[in-house]
Amino acid sequence: LAWLEHKEQTDPLHVPSEVTAINEEHLIKETLWVLLGAEKSFVYELISGRTCVREGLLVGDITQLALRNVLQQFAAVITLVYQLRLFTRQHISWERGGWSLAPCETFKAFSNSLMHYLEAFDGKLRQLEKGMVEKTSFVSLLDLMAELQPQLRELQEVHSVLMRGTVPTTELPHSCASKLLTCLWETLCHYDVLGSTSAFRTRVILPLWVMTLRPYMVMLDDWMRSGTLPDKQKEFCIQRNNQNVTVRGLAYWNGNFSFQEPPTFLQTVREQVMLAGKSMQLIESVGYLKQVEEEQEALENHTPPQSLFEEFLQVFRAEVAKMAATQNRPLGPIPGPAADVIP
Repeated sequence: LAWLEHKEQTDPLHVPSEVTAINEEHLIKETLWVLLGAEKSFVYELISGRTCVREGLLVGDITQLALRNVLQQFAAVITLVYQLRLFTRQHISWERGGWSLAPCETFKAFSNSLMHYLEAFDGKLRQLEKGMVEKTSFVSLLDLMAELQPQLRELQEVHSVLMRGTVPTTELPHSCASKLLTCLWETLCHYDVLGSTSAFRTRVILPLWVMTLRPYMVMLDDWMRSGTLPDKQKEFCIQRNNQNVTVRGLAYWNGNFSFQEPPTFLQTVREQVMLAGKSMQLIESVGYLKQVEEEQEALENHTPPQSLFEEFLQVFRAEVAKMAATQNRPLGPIPGPAADVIP
């Protein structure tokens, strides 16, 4: 390969002995197909999770070295997209120590958010493909790279979160959930400090975080409002150590519950969260929980109270709108279901 590059750099008219002539339009279409998830390709080949470019391709008056450089850039992007699609297909089921572990709800929510993001990306690819098929537009490989540049920058950010937030997946569910939510939160905080220069990054990561957060907020809601832990996968940050300890015993208050790696944004209120859930269990044990719920509903004009996640979204929308109005930092349009979440 190094000798081939040397020959092409020193002799622009050099043509290797084994070449395959291919039309640039076909190259563009095949690149779009593979980005859309096609598994079979003449130009690209998946080897050990990485996309490689076939050697010896020749297109018109483009030197082989220049062609390979462009295709290798697309190959790197195809690898990112492949790994994102693989994550969404798996819904994160893995084996650890010979035992099959059920999918973590937080990972499933993140997978769902990635799926919606990729649907928007696929829409862009199909639009470009349709233009070529209908002959309403024709682009070169360089034009295609330039056209997709905004999406390619976004893909790099999303893939970075995937790698930092979900690898390795051999950890316990509560560690996996906390690691992913913390990664998303800290990424947002980092970009928020950078201001408008990172608006496109915030626009991409923010809906992923909101959609990924939902199942965790449901668990938090159940714990704080009723003192229950409907957490089959053991991914919530609060775990009960002994199911046989009653609420009226001293051991219940002193050591029957423990924190297991809470996400960063819960660190400052961890004691209040713990106390809220234990207090609700105590209220239920003496038969007053239903009365408390009815009194709360009466205060809300006989309408069922909002869930914690709904309250969070209401405040969240208001803060985002305020930021856009007062700081001149609009996020811009956000595709997919997150458009209902973020104004």
